[in-house]
Amino acid sequence: GKIDRERLVGELQWRFPAVAWVGVEVRGMVAVVRMVERSMPSSSVPADLVAARDGLITRLVVYRGTPVVAEGEMVRRGQVLVYGWEVRPDTRGALRSFPVAARAVIEARVWDEAMGATPLVFWRERKTGRRFSALGIRLGPWYLRLGVSRPPFVWFRHRRLSYGLGGGRNSLPLVEITFDRYDEIKQMISRRSPATAIGMAAREAEGALRRRLPPQARPSIRRTVRVEAEMVTVVLAAETVQEIGLARPKGETKGIWPRKRNESLR
Repeated sequence: GKIDRERLVGELQWRFPAVAWVGVEVRGMVAVVRMVERSMPSSSVPADLVAARDGLITRLVVYRGTPVVAEGEMVRRGQVLVYGWEVRPDTRGALRSFPVAARAVIEARVWDEAMGATPLVFWRERKTGRRFSALGIRLGPWYLRLGVSRPPFVWFRHRRLSYGLGGGRNSLPLVEITFDRYDEIKQMISRRSPATAIGMAAREAEGALRRRLPPQARPSIRRTVRVEAEMVTVVLAAETVQEIGLARPKGETKGIWPRKRNESLR
């Protein structure tokens, strides 16, 4: 009962950098510890690790390769973070560089931004109560409209109901009766309140931001609201910590270090 779970989780995450999640559950005199290994970028051929996006490196644990950046450093997308080279002695004892598939845990603070906009003034439709109906009969390829063919409205909503007579389950009916209904509508200018517009814009921005972030992300979000004469804009800026290492095979990464494959390093 005296076990400090938060301290134990932090200690395990520090001792095992390759772990993405740690859970501790105490059952009487037994503590059950569950650990989930993170998926690190890997390659079956010699490769470097480059930045998948811009960010500020917060954690760097290298298992294979040579790091060229450090924690607390800003990196740009496509920048080499860990070169796929290792320096070790050859059969003669001389130090040489050999190509390897770089492997590392590289976490960085990254920023995403999404925006939603909603107008304060908009057009909406309203039914006037006037209605027009028309009846039609279809006999095979022939169609007969009874009464006036077009409604006497400029703006309207149309709905058709049809009833078939005769015919089989998988064939067209011999006779089809159609009933068309037209409801007159009127276009009106309306104005929504700033609070309603802010809520709509915020939901739009949240949906766009959710599609950009990974499912397990726990972002720190800052919201900015701008209310203008006819438009409300909500900007959400999210800060998260993500794995940004991306394996890129040798030859596809820009860089000239080391100049020769087997160059001795002293």
